[in-house]
Amino acid sequence: MSPPLPDLGPWDDAQRRGIALLGACLDGLRPGMTERDVAGLARSLLADRGFDGWVFPPDVRSGPRTREGRIPGRPGLAPLAEGDLVTVALSPWSGRAIADVAATVRLGGGTTPLLDAARTCTRATCGYATRWKCVGELFVFARSWATNHRLELAGRSVGRALVPPEGPWARGWPHSARVATWLKRHQAHFLNPARLSGIWAIAPHLVDGTRGAVFREVIAVRGDEHRILGRDDPGTAGTFPG
Repeated sequence: MSPPLPDLGPWDDAQRRGIALLGACLDGLRPGMTERDVAGLARSLLADRGFDGWVFPPDVRSGPRTREGRIPGRPGLAPLAEGDLVTVALSPWSGRAIADVAATVRLGGGTTPLLDAARTCTRATCGYATRWKCVGELFVFARSWATNHRLELAGRSVGRALVPPEGPWARGWPHSARVATWLKRHQAHFLNPARLSGIWAIAPHLVDGTRGAVFREVIAVRGDEHRILGRDDPGTAGTFPG
């Protein structure tokens, strides 16, 4: 059963600030920085965007590490080079809401077919996610989309539920929200038969064989209500202005 859907006002506001936080972090990327430097930059910007802390610490990976479905260990110390792909994933919280954002960019600007495909796949999966779908159908949709574009879908899930500080996860929140994502019923994996409802972070991770790319957005589904939080226009999903 999906977590209950709370008042979306604080969650929409948090996601807007999360988008701005990630945009500022991406705008600060420079050749010669390390993954650890980028994570430090994100931490330095946290309070400026009105956040209180992290549900997950800032995750940064570059080069071949962008193809990893999960980020093991701490950000590395190898310097970033012009043209490298860099993925930054941020999960800050404030008050009673969580923001969950991620993007892969090409250092120095520009785009690649992989980046364009990953961004479009996230938009398409968010649009496909309605109350008429089961959670597992999101994984099937994203995997089919990747296959049709001659790409691979990394990992066993394309998203995770974001639980509110009400109900069974109220105690110890937001730490409990992190623990909740480890449960299979809160993951958008192939075998999750639950009807889609609640707040979900959607992030299909596409790989072209050597590198990967991912864009993470947050959707809210309750009955006929279906929104991409933090966005006035669904077509702007996957964009993070500085």
